[in-house]
Amino acid sequence: MDSDTKTSQPQEPHITRLKEISSRCESSHYINKRIDLSRFVFDDEHKLIMCVVPKAACTTWKRIMWYLNGCENDKEKYIMTFNFSHIQVLIFSSVSKESAIEKLRSYTKFFVKRSPFERLVSAYRNKFITSKNPNYREKIGKQYAKERLRKYLVTIRHGNLTFEQFTSHIVKATEYNLPGELDVHWRPQVELCNPCALKYDYVIDFRKMATESNELLQYVQRNDDVMDQIRLKETHRVLTNDDTVASHMNLIDDNVKLKLKRLYENDSYILGYSPMRLKNH
Repeated sequence: MDSDTKTSQPQEPHITRLKEISSRCESSHYINKRIDLSRFVFDDEHKLIMCVVPKAACTTWKRIMWYLNGCENDKEKYIMTFNFSHIQVLIFSSVSKESAIEKLRSYTKFFVKRSPFERLVSAYRNKFITSKNPNYREKIGKQYAKERLRKYLVTIRHGNLTFEQFTSHIVKATEYNLPGELDVHWRPQVELCNPCALKYDYVIDFRKMATESNELLQYVQRNDDVMDQIRLKETHRVLTNDDTVASHMNLIDDNVKLKLKRLYENDSYILGYSPMRLKNH
């Protein structure tokens, strides 16, 4: 790699997107200046830092970072594997705070943004419907059921939650937790990565994941041997689409929708997504 202090040279549409995010940060008066160092993974060789946003291609990109760090020789195996969730990558807790701050100052920084309600539905489906891992059903499903013991005997036995129950749990949690204290899988993205406090070099759109990720990869691998470079194939499927989101959101009443809209208001506005439409609001 070259020794330039500043490594990133984003092109359109990234420059426009970054300017729009900066402008919305100012107009929204988002005052949180905290940067959660636990959210970042990095690659020293390519001077690359990612802020991890769960349910926004974080497993795919962790896998990329794993490869860039020299931990994977079989590129084809990597490219076709999108469900590898337990990946060892370098995190800021492995270095001093001073080193982490210096990396944030000089490395190329990015995160992947996703529509907040698409991400919310995806988190629900992944943690409570399709996952074979019982941790979230045990932790949250049964916690919810215990709060409503008589009505939810089935839930307390199995931990299964409907989407209505899941969103009610989140709304209830916001009554005694700040947004930045919610589970990371449905914590607002601006609380995770705070683009209003940290100047990013790239913000990748989840819906354009392969194309925009490859633009970034082409840049950070510019000094690598061509045979060693990795690219994402255009096979990234969006399993939670607009119709899936709409069908799930139609299951909950407008009072819950309004509270969710308020919870994800900064995500929607700052990251450039249309706010949820409510019948009476």
